[in-house]
Amino acid sequence: MKRTAGFSLVEVLCALLILSTGVVGITESIALSLRWSGEAERVTRAQELAAGRIETIRTVGYLSEGEEEGQFDEFPLYRFSQSVSETSQKGLYEVTMTVTFDRSAAEGEPEAEPLCELKTLLFEKPITSSFDSDPRTASGRKNRRDDRRKGGGER
Repeated sequence: MKRTAGFSLVEVLCALLILSTGVVGITESIALSLRWSGEAERVTRAQELAAGRIETIRTVGYLSEGEEEGQFDEFPLYRFSQSVSETSQKGLYEVTMTVTFDRSAAEGEPEAEPLCELKTLLFEKPITSSFDSDPRTASGRKNRRDDRRKGGGER
């Protein structure tokens, strides 16, 4: 019997096995990279939320010792826990902000997972009077300039 050109059944089956193994490997690596990408996005968002919350505390300037927990309005699956404690230096506070992601609501897992914890030291803003005036401010310079134009004031 004479062999004709082409592939045998065994050769075709071996080629399909090798090809399917490669496709399964590529599919798994894509799924794994998507999972890691989602995790990186959650951690990045948690860090941004924690930094934003600390900046809000810094802007307000009024610090009181204690702990507070809550959730972010824009991102209901993210929860925060903040702790403010005074250090040995008067007026200096240590602020710890922990952000967790509530996986139980998102994926049916039992507990929230802490994604990020930021610690910083903040000084309480000093209480200033509205009657304080500084000649070096823009309004002080403007007043001196107006006085000079009128012919009075210092030169």
